Amino acid sequence: MKRKVVQHGPSSLIISLPSEWVKKNGVRKGDDLDVTESNNIIEISTKPLIKDQSVTIDVSGLNRTSILLYLLSMYRRGYKEINIKFNNTSSQHYRTGHDVPVLSVIQDVITRFIGVEIVKQSKDFVQIKQISEDSEKDFDMLIRRVLFLTVEAFKEFENGVIEENEQLVNVTETHYITIRKFINYCIRLIHEGAVTQTAKALTLMTILSGMDRIIKSLKQFGREKRDRRIKLSRKVIPVTKEVRESMELFQKFFLSKDLKLLDDIESKRQNIKKQIFNIKLDSDSMLILDFFKITVETIQDMVEGTLRL
Repeated sequence: MKRKVVQHGPSSLIISLPSEWVKKNGVRKGDDLDVTESNNIIEISTKPLIKDQSVTIDVSGLNRTSILLYLLSMYRRGYKEINIKFNNTSSQHYRTGHDVPVLSVIQDVITRFIGVEIVKQSKDFVQIKQISEDSEKDFDMLIRRVLFLTVEAFKEFENGVIEENEQLVNVTETHYITIRKFINYCIRLIHEGAVTQTAKALTLMTILSGMDRIIKSLKQFGREKRDRRIKLSRKVIPVTKEVRESMELFQKFFLSKDLKLLDDIESKRQNIKKQIFNIKLDSDSMLILDFFKITVETIQDMVEGTLRL
């Protein structure tokens, strides 16, 4: 699409905005638009704020996990008010094989969010509202916090494996709750306009999703180890150390964008893959190798995303 530049006054040049884009984004006279400059490219964007700040959803008949995902998506989308309707008092929890109260499911998911609380509640309705303003200026700090806490979770996990300390291995579930809370909030801030460049916003979404996948896998392995009383072989200690070091290398690369680190990251990835292939373990202990595979391949995806930033 081409637009003709028009002289406006002695020193200003203007171009018109495409009418279809204006209508689609609800731009009106007097609105503020974000203008981002990069070499010979100028990007004009509106803040992707939700025009309708409230949403009503019906979770009747949904299982526990589906309710969690539905509420998570509405929170991440940036709604200030979420009204939840349901006509059944319980929901199926497939992992445990039991029914759980819908109200307790909603109360549980709220603990994973920042800045919102339940303000109304009855036997078939819950209203969640934002009680504090979201702070876009904290976005960069929050991303750094996610990286730092994830590395710390890996360190504790590694120490738990080395010392055969069940408490240290199981503490990953606590890390998971805290880290995922920050990830959810970062994604919410992106939807609210903390990142104005569309390509950068999408890339950061991908990286945050990768972090989410890694910490979730770590939590799931810790839970399986506890529930199935898995005793890990000492053979996994060297590869556990390598995976933790890979996570540290990604943290450094994301923060510094130092291309010299790419060689170390790839060398670690290939070494880990070789160790995984050569280790002979019982079927239960093989679960940790599956987790390591997910981690190193996800790190590679996040490296590719970081190169696009």
